[in-house]
Amino acid sequence: MEGRTRTDAEGIDRLEALRQATRRAVTDGPGHLPAAFRRSLVEGASLEGLEPLLAKIRTEAFKVTDADIARLLTQGGGAYSEDALYELVVATALGAAEQRAEAALAALEAA
Repeated sequence: MEGRTRTDAEGIDRLEALRQATRRAVTDGPGHLPAAFRRSLVEGASLEGLEPLLAKIRTEAFKVTDADIARLLTQGGGAYSEDALYELVVATALGAAEQRAEAALAALEAA
């Protein structure tokens, strides 16, 4: 990569800064769900009534369907709005992604 002066460490530091900024935006930024709730989702919380969807997001997100979301929109008298469910999905997916990234980095370090 001719002309580049950034070291690998600088690139990793930049990616870590972006990762942290993304996490802050998801967990602490403005939203329809309370920040503490979003943080708990990122940390892998298991929540009664939401566990089937959360487990699917964490392990097989590509299998989440419109029916899964519609079920939560009507469950409990519509306790969750579409915006709140979007935040729930994003926070849960971020937590799963962070876990996978940490496992990958640990595997690289062990190799």
